[in-house]
Parts: sequence; C-alpha cells; structure tokens
Amino acid sequence: MATPTPTASPPPVATDIPAPTATIPVTSTLDPLQDPAYYYDQAATQMRLARYEEAIEWLDALTALDPTYRSSEVKAMLLEALVNQGRIYLSGSNEDGEDKLARGVYLIYRADEIGTVEPDWVLGQAIFVERYINCLLYTSDAADE
Repeated sequence: MATPTPTASPPPVATDIPAPTATIPVTSTLDPLQDPAYYYDQAATQMRLARYEEAIEWLDALTALDPTYRSSEVKAMLLEALVNQGRIYLSGSNEDGEDKLARGVYLIYRADEIGTVEPDWVLGQAIFVERYINCLLYTSDAADE
C-alpha cells in the first residue's frame, strides 16, 4: 500500500466582512438626575395631573440645574403653576383642608415677580388675604398682652 503524502492547503483568501444590517439602540449614559429634559418632562407631567406644588419643585430644581434650558417655556410653566396653586390655597380648596393662605399669598407674589399674573384680580386677592392674615396676627398679639 502506498503511503499518503501531505499536500499543502491553499492560503486563506480575505473576504469583505458584511456591514451589520440591524442598528443597535444607543442608550443614554446621562444620569436622569443630571438631565434637564428629565426635570422638564417631570414638571410637565405634574402640570397635566394638576399637581402644581410638585411641578413647582421640579421646575425650581431644573432652574437650579440649568437656568438656560428651555427658559421661556420653563418660565411660562412655572408662572402657570404658581398662579394655579396660589389660587387653590387662597380659596381654601386644597384637598388636605389645611390653612395655607400664607403659602397662597407667597405663591402669587412669586408669580408676580416672574411675569403678569392672570387673571389680574388674583393679585388683588392675594393682597387682601395678606392684610387679613396680618390683622389676625395683630389681634392675637394684642390679646396676648
């Protein structure tokens, strides 16, 4: 019988590697707590749910994080949230039933510093309520003497 002799195999031929056809989604590596868009979206969600105190908190945090992010939209949303929540407190129609008249006055005054409070009678109402609170404080101080 004949002994087989080894033969050299041909060298490998380089072929082009096909480009991938599917795209791999790129996830953001940005921490949501450092992303101004996250804060804005949270505030907008709270506004849609009429949770104005929470919206104010998100907008204040957004402004502290990045004061230039959608500044005109943030200002408008903050103004709306301040006025709406202030009106709720001034009318005493907050869900928890607590006396938050002073907080309502503060929110309306803060809104007035940002822009025009609409309707315009709300500012007058806040001034009236502030005087009412001051009268109560004066009366209670006089009674203590």
